[in-house]
Amino acid sequence: EPVSFDGEHYQLRDAVLRPTPLQRPHPPLMLGGGGKGILRRAGRWADILHMVPEIGKLGTTTLESVSAFGDDSVTEKLALVREEAKAAGRPDGAVRYATTIFVYQPADSEEQAREAAEGAAAMFGITAEKFTRHPAVLAGTTEQMAEELDRRAKTHGLSLVALEASGMDGIRDFAKRIVVNG
Repeated sequence: EPVSFDGEHYQLRDAVLRPTPLQRPHPPLMLGGGGKGILRRAGRWADILHMVPEIGKLGTTTLESVSAFGDDSVTEKLALVREEAKAAGRPDGAVRYATTIFVYQPADSEEQAREAAEGAAAMFGITAEKFTRHPAVLAGTTEQMAEELDRRAKTHGLSLVALEASGMDGIRDFAKRIVVNG
């Protein structure tokens, strides 16, 4: 339908938006972030919450913020989203959980996986176990990574994952290990 809008920077008069979306009632709305404001809005309006470590006003994050964004904080943050969704009269499961894997660290053996996790965890000031369960990390053997993704799906309802990759080799490796074999 034609829509009019009077905003501070933009004005529309009887605008018609084409093409109309195929999805009904509308395309899925994804909000991204990890602060309380975005979590509340996601609970009220979003179809998908893409949760990442909190980013400051300058669009950057700190090692402390990344370290604090652990498995326990995801549980707490998702509880807030679900409370907001319920208060808005939305059904259970109305908001799907998504995240980005910023650290993809495959290993060919359990020993290699353990050593790599211990080394990386020290940089973040957390234990190796917390590192391998960190929402922005996927590390270990193919089996360990597949099990961890399954755990995240069962524990938190993780349903979508984006992979931060520095090139096609990382994407191909992820596809081979996780998508095809996982």
